Amino acid sequence: MDLNVEIKNLGKVAHAKVSIRPLTVITGCNSSGKSFITRGLYSILHTLNQDVVSAYILNVLSLTNSALLRLSDSIPRRSADDDALLADIGLLLEGVRQSVADRLSPSPLYQPPASQLVLNDLKTAVAELARRLKVGKGTKMQAVKQHYTDIEDYLSDLEFCLSGDVGFYTEAVSRALHSAFSGNFQVADIKRLLSSDSANFSLGDGTEVSIGDKGLGFKLSAAMPGSLQSLKNVVYLESPVYYKMRNALKDARLFRLNMLRRGAVNPVPQYFYDLDEMLEAELPPVNEVFGQIADKVEALINGRLAVTPSGEIVYSERGRQSVPLNMASSGISNIGMIALLLRRNVLDEGSFLFIDEPEMNLHTSWQHAMLDVLLDLSRAGVNVVVATHSLDMLHRLEAKVEADASLLGSVGVCRLSSDGISLEDGSVLGGLRAAKEALGAPYLEVIEERLP
Repeated sequence: MDLNVEIKNLGKVAHAKVSIRPLTVITGCNSSGKSFITRGLYSILHTLNQDVVSAYILNVLSLTNSALLRLSDSIPRRSADDDALLADIGLLLEGVRQSVADRLSPSPLYQPPASQLVLNDLKTAVAELARRLKVGKGTKMQAVKQHYTDIEDYLSDLEFCLSGDVGFYTEAVSRALHSAFSGNFQVADIKRLLSSDSANFSLGDGTEVSIGDKGLGFKLSAAMPGSLQSLKNVVYLESPVYYKMRNALKDARLFRLNMLRRGAVNPVPQYFYDLDEMLEAELPPVNEVFGQIADKVEALINGRLAVTPSGEIVYSERGRQSVPLNMASSGISNIGMIALLLRRNVLDEGSFLFIDEPEMNLHTSWQHAMLDVLLDLSRAGVNVVVATHSLDMLHRLEAKVEADASLLGSVGVCRLSSDGISLEDGSVLGGLRAAKEALGAPYLEVIEERLP
């Protein structure tokens, strides 16, 4: 999935153009904006890959059901007829929920569920409930008026959701994107991500995300839905420390539930939980091509990572007893996670893999091996985007591209200045060589200082 991304005024990024290819390398000095690019692009693609409309509808249905329960508990002198009608409304709510659940599919695109007729019956039943509650002096309605108003508001929301209006899809995605940017960048107010009055994230085909004083705006191009059909899982990998502390960090979600409404931010980025859900899912077995890539990684680390029935990630070294991941080296955790994602079929053809500093905790020889694995993944159909400072990995990639001219069209290089501006180098090899020169400059300075 090739994309020509342009980013303006997002955090440290002043103006960057990034050519997303099967393997994309983003490099630059510290604090040049690399992570703003990877987290921002991840937030957008992961959100577009989700069925945000159905998720929103199911949430509204849940709120409607809760309001119905509160109304039911608040009706004074509730009669058997009231109970029967309330039960009917509950069944109709379940009918709408089931019709939405039935249309859930791998496609993230908005397809209105065939539940309008059920919703009409539901609205009729709720109107009949209001008529009954108003009988006589209307004291029953007075006692539950706020709960009834809530139900009416939710039903109005549902009617718009199920109408097929494309405007609702845009609204639902905008809300989901706002949540994704907030969770992945760990900021309560996404306007803190701005380095100017507004930030813009363009995917090059007319799809745009903008952040400004009025919040987050989203525009979907006509071409993007077709591209999304081929998009599989979208994964973000960062520090292996998160996975060494997996169970403890899962418990940190309680912090989010209890403190979020007070303006607190979860100290754990959302992309960790996104990937954790994928690791827990029961997916089809890995195919032969990706199995061979996993074999290569497992031969390197002399074992494999696995998820136990209790949900713990362990490292099983050949000939030895399994140990918890927090007892394995960080290098094994780092590169071993790639094999685990392959074994669990999280990474597949059409997936996106974002890795921030893949060289972390890796010896030079393992950095070269990591680069080879990432190239293998890109050849097999995984879209790989890495942000790196590794001179060794860039040396390796340059040698690979020089040896195989076909890589010139499948490798993208984005080199950022200290001001967060992408630098034009004219070609893939030109970009790699310029990046190597910048990363190698401190070594040359040391050598020059030692010269007589």
